[in-house]
Amino acid sequence: MLLAKAPVSSAVVMMSQRDLGGWLGYGLSHVAHTVVPRVRGNEALTCEVKRGPTGRVERLRLELLPLREARASAAVTPLSVLMRRELATMLSLCEAVFCPGWNPKDKEATPAGFMAVHRPAKGSASDRLAMLLLVLEGRQDGRVRMAPGRLPAGYSRAEVTVARLLRRPPEVGAAVLQRLLDSGVLAWDRPGVHGEQRLVIPTVREAFDRARRRVDETSVPQEPPTGEGTAPSRASSCTRCADATGFQDTGDEMALEGEGWAQLSFEDVTAEVEQTGSACGDQTPLLGPDSDASQQVKAIFADSSLAETSAHLHTDHAPGVTPSAILARSMGSFSGFAVGGCSSLRGRTSARENQLGSAASPVLAAPDTGGPLRGENREASDGGVETGLATAAKALDSWRSVTGGPPRVWAPLPTGLENVLEPVAMVWGRVDRVGARRMLIKAVRRHLCEVLSVCGPDADAEGVLRERLKRRLAEQGHIQITDPVGWLMSRALPRRSVCLESRCDDGRRMDSRADCQACNLHILDRRTLRARAAQLASVPVHGDGDVPKAVRDSELRALWLREAKATAARHARTIRMRETTAAAAAEHDAKLQGRFTVSKAQPCVDCGHPQSAGLCGRCRDGRQLLAFKDEAVDIAVATWGRSSKEQAQQFAEQTRGDLQQAVEQVLRDLRHAGTNESEALDLAERLAIQSQLHAVREKALHCLATGDTAGREAERVFAAEMRCRHNHGSWEAAKEAAWEASETARWKTAHHLLEQHLHEVRATRARALELEAEADPYEVQADRVRAVMNWSLPTRHPKPGLRPKLLCDS
Repeated sequence: MLLAKAPVSSAVVMMSQRDLGGWLGYGLSHVAHTVVPRVRGNEALTCEVKRGPTGRVERLRLELLPLREARASAAVTPLSVLMRRELATMLSLCEAVFCPGWNPKDKEATPAGFMAVHRPAKGSASDRLAMLLLVLEGRQDGRVRMAPGRLPAGYSRAEVTVARLLRRPPEVGAAVLQRLLDSGVLAWDRPGVHGEQRLVIPTVREAFDRARRRVDETSVPQEPPTGEGTAPSRASSCTRCADATGFQDTGDEMALEGEGWAQLSFEDVTAEVEQTGSACGDQTPLLGPDSDASQQVKAIFADSSLAETSAHLHTDHAPGVTPSAILARSMGSFSGFAVGGCSSLRGRTSARENQLGSAASPVLAAPDTGGPLRGENREASDGGVETGLATAAKALDSWRSVTGGPPRVWAPLPTGLENVLEPVAMVWGRVDRVGARRMLIKAVRRHLCEVLSVCGPDADAEGVLRERLKRRLAEQGHIQITDPVGWLMSRALPRRSVCLESRCDDGRRMDSRADCQACNLHILDRRTLRARAAQLASVPVHGDGDVPKAVRDSELRALWLREAKATAARHARTIRMRETTAAAAAEHDAKLQGRFTVSKAQPCVDCGHPQSAGLCGRCRDGRQLLAFKDEAVDIAVATWGRSSKEQAQQFAEQTRGDLQQAVEQVLRDLRHAGTNESEALDLAERLAIQSQLHAVREKALHCLATGDTAGREAERVFAAEMRCRHNHGSWEAAKEAAWEASETARWKTAHHLLEQHLHEVRATRARALELEAEADPYEVQADRVRAVMNWSLPTRHPKPGLRPKLLCDS
């Protein structure tokens, strides 16, 4: 509903709580206390409450974040290509389904939807969403398409259908379906025949029946007179066929071969089934006042001669009608006509014989009016080209004058694309295959999305594509289009550009409709090159004689070769740079891979486990747990033990003891429960330490927030906010806003103080470690003296045969 009400220029919807409750089927209190908080917690919407001077909520500012991101990005998404008419159609459908209804004074009243009276005690929004999805997924006669495939045990197909539309479990779909059936907005389709297996929407069925009755009333002709004693056939008994075609009962049976026999292709049959909207093709008129057929093609066929030679569109007959001789002669060469006009033998059909402008039908062939010769330029002005509808009307008049009736296949313009394809209505009408028309429709929509992706969501994509088709048709001139599908796919629809600008089409910008600067520069470069060639060619000539054309061509060829060589050199240089860059990147990756391999081969520095990249996972987790314990100790010391070393030591030991007790209690409980796996015990220890760390941090923040420093900061912020109380509607609102700001400042101050105290504690510990690591100067000098005194003197070796003199010898 919000997406349908969103404007094209933004994704913001302004709505009051009362209107939102009316759309959703809730009361004002439920919207204020339940819906608005849930919307605020949703990631797809932002809800901003707008209050009045008295402090009451006046309206809600709702912004659709996915719609804003889709329109801001350059990618083509279903949300980014939504246009104004599509949003208006969606809003009209939402109003018809669950609009609360309103009656303004100076405007037209909007009636309430058929779901407005459905206000259950629970699940009103879910019921409205389910009904909207059922209407969108259902057929035009109100029947609901049931979900295919296997069903969960215990649930019917109808319950599974509703659940799949809501993307919820089957039990939720069953509850929603039961509420809709009880309220009467949903019913079973012919329960006497199908039982409780198929669903129908009664309101949609009634609207469909009214439309059919209106069409039947406007298309009933008078009963023609019939002769006495004649038994009318099935075609002659139909008043519309007899009146439209001048049918006279001759008593002949249906022709199965020879003159008048024609066989329809399978795609022609499926086309009729699709247009009638029923399985048998005999339930709905092909065209009518409320049908989806193109109004432009209706105007073409609303001709007196056509009305005289064609039957009204009505219920199809069983195969028992004898084709008229005029129709048989007019279809002398079309796909599927296998029998000649006068012979009973089947003849050959020619290639592309069903093309309106082919050689088989010279009526629609373009006349040879003496067009431009080879080398001459055609006049590509749009002023002299007739519109597609005028050309189509002339072609149809020519066809009627020769054949006495309309062509066998004349494709109407698709619904929603009439404005785009109007210039090529004549070409589109000749596309006789349903599959080809579907392929072309997809191609047109794809090109529209491409224009929106490169020009922005606000660009006139239909106008851009319409002008492109006009230019292509003008360029075609008097040349006959023998293949309409190929011409539309390869020539008319694709964008053409000689530059690298994605918004350029035939030298013009699609967003601003101005000349493309890149194309102009390209043209100027070529003109400069030709001017240089003419100047170089005129240098050797003396006097006022003209420069021969061969000389100019030779100079221009030399310049072109020079330009080509320079371009080739630039390309080669670019390729060499890319190869060099790729080689350097590969070398860098090889070095990184080698370092990674060497690092991975190193054992763990703590436990010595091989192939651990220096540290195994178990030791890494152990170090992280030690880091958590140290952080908890630092928080306790920074909050309560900053006065003296004794207090710091006391709080540090107390924190470590609490952590150890918590871990032992968790492990004891797990072992008592029978869990002895090492991985489970390690995970439990980690979670216990993290929980204790979080508790210590919260306790420290609460202590700092209730302290003097945070209190003074909160008082200053409260006073500053109260000085700006004129920005609020009342004293109570200003006081509430000031209290919220002061509490926010209090907790911000507590966080800042904790971080500051932690930094001081860690800096003090680092200085203490540096002092412990630093050696005593006396010890350093003593070590130096000892090193000097321990120097070894040179050793004297005694002569051979002599022994040293001992004291005992004296």
